[in-house]
Amino acid sequence: MLTYLHVENFALIKSLEIDFDHGLTVLSGETGAGKSIVIGSMNAISGGKLDKSIIRKGSDYALIEMIFVLQEEALIRLKEKYGIDYNHEQELIVSRRFNMTGRSVYKVNHQTVTATVVSEIADMTLDIHSQHEHQSLLNPNNHIDLLDRYVGQSLKSLKDDLYMDYITYKKLVKTIEEDHLTVDDRKREIDFLRFEINEIQSANLIVGEDETLSKEYKLLSNRNKILQKLLSVEQRLTQNPEMNLWEWIGQMLREFESIRHLDDEIEDMAIMMAQIEDMVRDLNKHVESYLEELGSDHQSLNEVEERIHIINTLKTKYGQTIELILDALEEKEKRLEHLENYETELEKTKAAILALTAKLEKKCATISNLRQKAAKEIGTNIESVLVDLNFSDAKMEIDIERMDQFSQNGYDKVTFLISTNKNESVQPLVKIASGGELSRVMLAIKSVFAEMDQIGTLVFDEIDSGISGRTAQKVGEKMSALAVHRQIICITHLPQISAMADQHYLIEKSESQNRIETYVRQLKGAEIFQELARLIGGAIITENTLESAREMKEQATAIKEAHISKL
Repeated sequence: MLTYLHVENFALIKSLEIDFDHGLTVLSGETGAGKSIVIGSMNAISGGKLDKSIIRKGSDYALIEMIFVLQEEALIRLKEKYGIDYNHEQELIVSRRFNMTGRSVYKVNHQTVTATVVSEIADMTLDIHSQHEHQSLLNPNNHIDLLDRYVGQSLKSLKDDLYMDYITYKKLVKTIEEDHLTVDDRKREIDFLRFEINEIQSANLIVGEDETLSKEYKLLSNRNKILQKLLSVEQRLTQNPEMNLWEWIGQMLREFESIRHLDDEIEDMAIMMAQIEDMVRDLNKHVESYLEELGSDHQSLNEVEERIHIINTLKTKYGQTIELILDALEEKEKRLEHLENYETELEKTKAAILALTAKLEKKCATISNLRQKAAKEIGTNIESVLVDLNFSDAKMEIDIERMDQFSQNGYDKVTFLISTNKNESVQPLVKIASGGELSRVMLAIKSVFAEMDQIGTLVFDEIDSGISGRTAQKVGEKMSALAVHRQIICITHLPQISAMADQHYLIEKSESQNRIETYVRQLKGAEIFQELARLIGGAIITENTLESAREMKEQATAIKEAHISKL
């Protein structure tokens, strides 16, 4: 359940805090006070899109923070999946900070997470119903999801299994559609593939060969320059008749040897000179060896250039590295094999499609049977709730029609049908003209689905649209009954619903220095009667309206006690 809401710099809200408890929490207030902004902040933390215009003027950010208490099983799953720790009070502190750049930072228990994580937590804990959801309910495309949610986990597992087979089926069908070739087309492609395969194979490519050739080319193209310079070095090292480096170093070493015993520092210099002699000896050997290697047989420069040209041509046609060229060769060999065995492969694919089709048909039938059974049950349950909501003659049906083709959801088309008046045939929900009727139908569906979803908190924004009088009383009673098992948060302007509140908050706005601010406070004692009286009679509160408010609250208390006594 939701225990706390904190909002900063969100639309008209500068700073707002609400502590929630079990039961039914009502938020009321005058039109334009900002009641729906509170629900908007709840939607925002669930990952809903925000525009920077939602940030209160003069502020750099908007912040929404909520605290949920979850069952330990759910917390364990979140910890295993996302590494989110929780305290002994089983709380999750969820927040979203939205700044002027359009960036959002989500946190759970002060740990930065993605929007997906927060959205998943919100889906587990909050079910927010607003006028937008009316439109969602009117769209028949959403009805199959509603029905499947009611069926629950058993159907979800079957649908997951169906989905995997359906994806395989679609790939096979796509293969046939995209690979439909005439005999002439196949012959032309086979001839071209053979040419390409032969071109690559005849090159006898070796991985890394291009790098070796590049070094070889660099050496051969500069061979004369290298030879000239190294011969000059060799001459200076050992062959200069006047004084070569080797003789010169030897002479210096003899000078050091003659005096090294006279001082330790001279001893160090003599050692260094001996090391130089060793280094020059090694250098001379390297130069001689390199010159000998340079003079041995190498590929000619023309041969290297030709080989590089062949490889570069293949790179241009088949891939920028030898590895990619060889990968292309493998793919072309597979394609050639496929085309050479085209008829056989085609028959195998068609046979696989037929086998999968039979398998999918069977799974779709199993899923459809579960839906058919649930459809009757859910229709009866919703009808029962509709009676409680002053639809004495309502009839609810869920039509399941088989489509010609199956999809990842099966082959069913699901449509919710309803009749709200006696002797009228059932019609799609979209035919319901009255907003008040649709609000009650939605409440009935929510009531039935709440038991299946096990969602802790139901939030209703303007669920009372278009109703009053006895119907409003029935809606209030139903919400109160539902609140015995679920936390209910409701924004309303009806006294019949407000009277049922276990907690009652008043949302108001004030203006100071041309700035409007929305704030909230919990009503206690006589304040509750004052607000009920305002909802009953308007701005002018009389003793009569106050007395009506007291009577309404007393009746509501008696009804709630009756709900509890039935437990």
